Amino acid sequence: MPPNPRPIPHFIADTTQEGIPHGRFAERLTAAFREAVEGIEDLPEGAATPDQLDWFPERAWGGRIWVPCSTHTASAEGKLELFGHVSYVQPPGGDPSDFQAKADFTDVLAETTRTGASTSTTRSSGAGAERTAGPAPSPSSGDARWSAALSPPPPSSRPRRSTRRRSPRTASP
Repeated sequence: MPPNPRPIPHFIADTTQEGIPHGRFAERLTAAFREAVEGIEDLPEGAATPDQLDWFPERAWGGRIWVPCSTHTASAEGKLELFGHVSYVQPPGGDPSDFQAKADFTDVLAETTRTGASTSTTRSSGAGAERTAGPAPSPSSGDARWSAALSPPPPSSRPRRSTRRRSPRTASP
């Protein structure tokens, strides 16, 4: 089979056609996502879907259009992230129909908040949260993590090149 003259892979997703949902359409997607969140059986007590969802650009596949979203909320057990997608069928020249949504949640969050020169990271794991605070690492701060990542490996761990010349193979008669 000859090589493909087009170097662009065939499986790359197309660019967004509609942009981030807004207005009445975003309200319709939000309603579908809320129904999916209400259907989660093991959602902790007190968790509710906030009014504001973070929508991501849509992608089309298999005759449907998929719009992913996520949001943060709080429950009796701590902070949660709700995530999922809403899919629908968009006939040419028609209105969207057949809305389907899937939702799930996680209590494992990685949030970074910068306040001046300090960084705070929270990882919630259901039983409690671990919190670490300290100066934000940067290449100019002399932080050991940066210097170790940016410096070349020591000479002893570098692969050695052989300086011996190899003789050409001679054919046996």
